[in-house]
Order: sequence, then structure tokens, then C-alpha cells
Amino acid sequence: MPEQPAIATNQRRNLILDAVRRLSKTRSWVTQRDLLADLRGQGFDVQKHHVLRDLRALIGIHPELECHTDEDPSGRPRKGVEY
Repeated sequence: MPEQPAIATNQRRNLILDAVRRLSKTRSWVTQRDLLADLRGQGFDVQKHHVLRDLRALIGIHPELECHTDEDPSGRPRKGVEY
């Protein structure tokens, strides 16, 4: 039974990557909010925390992705939002 959540996570991450590729053709930065709106517009029920968690995981796997975190020197987000 633990495979089903893993499959759902992998599918969502693939959808996020596809959305980043598609949206980055028309703008220089794709935000978490852009991704959330795009996926919901396609009819997927995704939550903000899932997208944030998936972006953190994808950045370690896909070095072509960049992340603007707005961190202070200690590594904590300045405004409470990481992406």
C-alpha cells in the first residue's frame, strides 16, 4: 500500500516539471503561485505545501532549476515564505 502515495507524489512532481517548462517559455521566473494556479487550472487538486515540498525535492535532482529563497544568513526565510 505505501506505493500509491509514492506514485501520486511522482506524478505531481512530473506535472510540476512540465508546468515549469511550459510557463518558463513566456516569463523569466515561475513562482509557486504560478505553478499552483496552472495545476489547479488543469483540474488537479493540489495544495500549496505539496508544491513547496516538491520544489525542494526537485531542486536537488534538477540542477537547471533555481530557487530564490529570500533567506537571511542563518538560512531561515526572512518573510516566512521560502519560495
